Amino acid sequence: MTRRAKGEGSIFQQGDGRWIGRVDLGPDPRTGRRRQRKVTASTKAGAAKRLRDLRAEITSGIIATERPSVGDLAERWLERVVSRKSETMQGMYRSLADRHLAPLASIKADQLTVRHVEDWLDARSHLSRSTLKKLRSLLAQVLDYGRKYRVVTVNVARDADMPPGAKQSRHPRSLTREEAAQLLRTASGLRLEAWLHVMLGTGARPGEIAALTWFDIDLDAGTIRIVATKTGGQVRVLRVAPSVIDVLRSHRKRQSEERLLMGDMWPAEHDTLVFRSEAGTPIDAANARRFVRAVADAAEIGHLTPYELRHTHASILSDAGTHVEALADRMGHRDSRTTLTYYRRQITPVIEVGADLDMSVG
Repeated sequence: MTRRAKGEGSIFQQGDGRWIGRVDLGPDPRTGRRRQRKVTASTKAGAAKRLRDLRAEITSGIIATERPSVGDLAERWLERVVSRKSETMQGMYRSLADRHLAPLASIKADQLTVRHVEDWLDARSHLSRSTLKKLRSLLAQVLDYGRKYRVVTVNVARDADMPPGAKQSRHPRSLTREEAAQLLRTASGLRLEAWLHVMLGTGARPGEIAALTWFDIDLDAGTIRIVATKTGGQVRVLRVAPSVIDVLRSHRKRQSEERLLMGDMWPAEHDTLVFRSEAGTPIDAANARRFVRAVADAAEIGHLTPYELRHTHASILSDAGTHVEALADRMGHRDSRTTLTYYRRQITPVIEVGADLDMSVG
């Protein structure tokens, strides 16, 4: 190793000829350990320049002086970035992070490698391919946040390959009109019969239906107001079939009877909700899934999920000739491209321009 010249700072040459520049960041306030950052270059002058740039960036606050772990970085990302998203998205990201990031959490973010990420994904290869993509995307967004503050220089999550044996995601199923009618007939008289009618009659997301209040429903006008969970609270008012309104009237009467029977045990804070559990609390996602699965089994129409009720609504409307842009508005999509992406197997947009151009007229 060559001794550095006086006044040049922490610059030295390695045995392989590479020049190294180091800057001392002082002790870690939590551990008391010495912290350093380094730069490398093929020449002494190059190392000196990079060292000056590094010191300037540290002084200006462009780069972090600490080396956070993946867990630390993820927590800050959740607090600073995800907190600006809808409650539904916050819940999804928080759940994924809490359940799956633990094996990587203690690794320093700047020491995370592609191999780390691929091993992490391989250990979860029993999950569906779509879930694995969500996990990789989650980690990639965390590391992108780290790049913004120069905590990491390369986003290794974006270079990681998916497990070769990952299960292909099941394509969302759409019921036929006959199957949808059979499902509703089977649910007749059940406590949450109206929930199925509203899901199939509006095509709203399960989370949007869970948040419905009686103030959102105009039984006389036959409309339901939906507050979007994925598009920043965008509101759409949907007209629904008379059968949906009829079953909602019956549901409201039954709910009033439940309230009287439970008395003080009925939670008053949820009084305005349209759909509640038998204990008077909001309907959670797991209960909705179990209910749909049980009714579908009884109707002998096979496996079914709440989200596939939304898919069914869109597909049946599309088959009936609904224009893609009108369908996008009803589904609460930002634009028709989203509708085409998720329902492209069912939708062929009708191009109306030129329909009145009759070449046989002179």
